[in-house]
Amino acid sequence: MVILLLSVKQSFGLDVNITKKIHQAAGTLYRVNFKKKLQLKIPEVCAKLKFCEDIPDFPDDQISQLIDLLVADNIHFNRDLPDEGEDKHIHLCRSESTIYQPKAVKVNDDWHIVLNAKNKIVQSFKGGRCLDELNGSCSELVTFKRNYYGQCVQNYMGRPVIMLSTSYEEVISVPLLLPSCCSCVASSRL
Repeated sequence: MVILLLSVKQSFGLDVNITKKIHQAAGTLYRVNFKKKLQLKIPEVCAKLKFCEDIPDFPDDQISQLIDLLVADNIHFNRDLPDEGEDKHIHLCRSESTIYQPKAVKVNDDWHIVLNAKNKIVQSFKGGRCLDELNGSCSELVTFKRNYYGQCVQNYMGRPVIMLSTSYEEVISVPLLLPSCCSCVASSRL
């Protein structure tokens, strides 16, 4: 059932219009109609990753117009900000904190365009990743009981990301696992 049609293509010369849905199927927020067919070419450097922040031929203009329509309809996007000030804790694993601003994400081996544009980053996610190899050692500051050892593991957090479906005909919200932090955990030698 359709309740609202937001189409400003005629009056403002935009290349996109959207139709809001009442009954949302599997995270579908809107139906989308782009005047020009969108294409997404994932760079080789991103091919083995779960998300990509830099895509040379990204359709920034169309996505920016779509973001404007969604903001006008009071859609709220996730926007994490960097921490202010100095971190007074000692980290037990070598890690790097960052703000992810993806333009494409991989869900079930399919790439999706994320609603972030060059001059309109509306979705950002605070996270962190381990700098050492898989299951690296924890800091020497910490010791463990006999038969236990410490190792650094990558943690992930599910965050809702607003993106286009693979057909580029729907705006959808999908929970995506993003690297959140690197933790020192105790593991048994037995």
